Amino acid sequence: MVSENKAIVWLNNEFAREDEAKISISDRGILYGDGFFTTMRAEEGNVFFLDYHLERISGSCRFFYIRFPEILKDHNIYKTLLAKNGLQNSIAVVKLVITRGKDRTIGLPEGNAPTCIITVRQYNLPDPDVYSRGWNLVSFDFPRISPLAKHKTLNYLYNLWARQYAVDAGADEALLIDPDLFIAETATGTVVVRFEDGWFTPVLPGNGAGILPGVTLRMLRMILERDGIYITPRCIRLKELNRARDVWVLNSLMGVMPVNSVDGVKLPQDSKDYYKSVMAKLWHYAKGREDF
Repeated sequence: MVSENKAIVWLNNEFAREDEAKISISDRGILYGDGFFTTMRAEEGNVFFLDYHLERISGSCRFFYIRFPEILKDHNIYKTLLAKNGLQNSIAVVKLVITRGKDRTIGLPEGNAPTCIITVRQYNLPDPDVYSRGWNLVSFDFPRISPLAKHKTLNYLYNLWARQYAVDAGADEALLIDPDLFIAETATGTVVVRFEDGWFTPVLPGNGAGILPGVTLRMLRMILERDGIYITPRCIRLKELNRARDVWVLNSLMGVMPVNSVDGVKLPQDSKDYYKSVMAKLWHYAKGREDF
């Protein structure tokens, strides 16, 4: 693995040392958080579910008038960048950032010259004991309702604040809620809940409410449907989690994390054995193998 001060990044179609790569101080990503990102997991030089991540971020770019560079669909860019950083045989984090670039125009000018950055770094999985125990969640006391939450924007301070709130409370992760105490997602992941009558993922009431469409949720749905299990979107109030049989948090790096407790209330985790099977199938599928 390349040392941090010699790390190689991909910036606007060129590989460069991280300490030498530069973007303008007038870039709208810096000035306004005007852009998007996606964080992906790679193993053996292959980025898991890359095409689905690109589909999501390109959709956000299109919605907000930023031209999505087609070159980003070239898998060899990611393989080469991982190799240049000595991470071709490691588990790695791959982060893609796209901003509108430089433009002083008020509003959302056409982003025809976007800034594109890809970085990679080693990823250390959570300890097996953490997966076995499960996360302890705490609900974030500052509700959010925003259509921007449907997109993974560079306006990420709210999520970072929520994560710090959880750390300060001695929890593993923050559960995000709306003003009416409906649950949305966590600071870093998608939520799946199992009640006695089935499996569900949250949606929020109202046209102004948003939840990021999770790539890992998309994969989990495929896996569960092969077992005849369907994850249904529905509004879920925070207090309903007291009767949940299982709660899982999903993201592209760690996969699926069981939840041990929410606001101090311990959960049964009835599906622990099934959870292990699901995790194995998820990573199997991520590596391009569908024979499960």
